[in-house]
Amino acid sequence: MAKTRTLGITVLADGRLFIDKRYLGVRIGLRVGAITQEQAEERLRVEMARIEYEQERKAHARPTFADCAARYMA
Repeated sequence: MAKTRTLGITVLADGRLFIDKRYLGVRIGLRVGAITQEQAEERLRVEMARIEYEQERKAHARPTFADCAARYMA
């Protein structure tokens, strides 16, 4: 696997790009295929923005029954 200029993006043996990165404690793992480096970087930025949005949304969310039950059972 060859590395690219962006951490988390590697080139597989067949020339396809693979995104494997841990961001804010969440693993991003995508086979993006035969696309350009810029397109892979944009896909990584989109996934990172999605993770930020999800964490921001969860920070102010009311706990669900499943969350409370899991804490009770632990």
